[in-house]
Amino acid sequence: MDNITKTPAYTTAAADMHREQQQRLCEAISSDGLIVLPGYQKMQLQHDMAAPFWQEANFLWLTGVAYPGWAVLIDVATATTVLVRPDLTEVEQLFEGSLSDGEAMHSSGATEVISRVELRTRVNAARAKGQTLYALKPETAHELGMQPNPAHRQLLDGLQLSDGDYHDITPVLAKVRACKTQAELERITRAIAVSCDSFNVISGAIARYTSEAEIAADMTRDFIRAGGRHAYDPIVAGGVHATVLHYDRPTTETLRKDQAVLIDVGAHIDGYNADITRTFYDDATVDSNVRAAIQRVTEAQRHMISFIQPGGSIREFFQRVDDSMMQVLVDLGWLRSSQKDQLSRYFPHAIGHGLGADVHEWFGGYDTFQPGMVLTVEPGIYDAVREIGVRIEDDILVTDRGTENLSIAAELGR
Repeated sequence: MDNITKTPAYTTAAADMHREQQQRLCEAISSDGLIVLPGYQKMQLQHDMAAPFWQEANFLWLTGVAYPGWAVLIDVATATTVLVRPDLTEVEQLFEGSLSDGEAMHSSGATEVISRVELRTRVNAARAKGQTLYALKPETAHELGMQPNPAHRQLLDGLQLSDGDYHDITPVLAKVRACKTQAELERITRAIAVSCDSFNVISGAIARYTSEAEIAADMTRDFIRAGGRHAYDPIVAGGVHATVLHYDRPTTETLRKDQAVLIDVGAHIDGYNADITRTFYDDATVDSNVRAAIQRVTEAQRHMISFIQPGGSIREFFQRVDDSMMQVLVDLGWLRSSQKDQLSRYFPHAIGHGLGADVHEWFGGYDTFQPGMVLTVEPGIYDAVREIGVRIEDDILVTDRGTENLSIAAELGR
């Protein structure tokens, strides 16, 4: 049965971007060999329904292929890329379609598409010659109880590779991905611009929204119309709901006018993400304690962004942030200056993370901020007893001369 091709709007520019990223990865590896990486597999949602599919970010960064079941083989010496198509049944192709070999090569810059059987043949031949193999070490269960996608383990098992048969390429990939190219920045900037536009619509009409669900629905519509989707489950949290960091079940309950609404939302477009948070309120009706908390967190966030400089210590940045957050809590009367050990009670998460093809990226093992890094700065304070949850988050680009706030266009709102 012929493939039923789904045709995204691939461009030569996309293939050029992925070829450049393949080349950068190969140059970062100190010896020759073969890189073999899988994309994610489909996962079950319930019974015969698949969960919404998200591609593994390293694979997406290298190839741009957003379909399940694919893999990639790269010759480090020549930076030659070969894609490996999934083995699809006629039923799978009929119900879900597939990506053609031609479209896969056009989007990724690959020179060839092969079968899984041919992949095994080539990997076995490389092992027989003593060539080094590079792969990603399979993920383990997450501390929050999430189970990993089985794609990495299945690939290694299918190729009969044990831990000692390959080098874990995770640290190298993280370091290369930490500093974005101009092509990547253009995609991140577009995702942020779409997000900012949606935030500003919400900001201008915050007083008329009656529920969390109504806000989430409007932002979902905005992202889909722009050709994207949510980068993560949208967090739209009114009052005490905002004290749950990953609150992701917006309700139709009526929002209280004396409380604020925390909105942590970002668009995912062309393989790259935004991650922005604003805490909105109706100035005419909001409780004065809520207003004071939002104002102090907002002021602190602006100050924290000024701590970031190219070549500046990342460790020192985190230390200075803790000092700033402690001062916020002291100023609000939530803590005394002698209670530094209680900071995590009200500020329980990190100040930020890298941003790109993944929503949460590493800093690549760097000790200092590097030009081309994109990171979030997101101070927040949370107290369920006071029913106050506040977070302000922006996406910051490190430049040669300082920083640029890529999400500054998203109004803080009132």
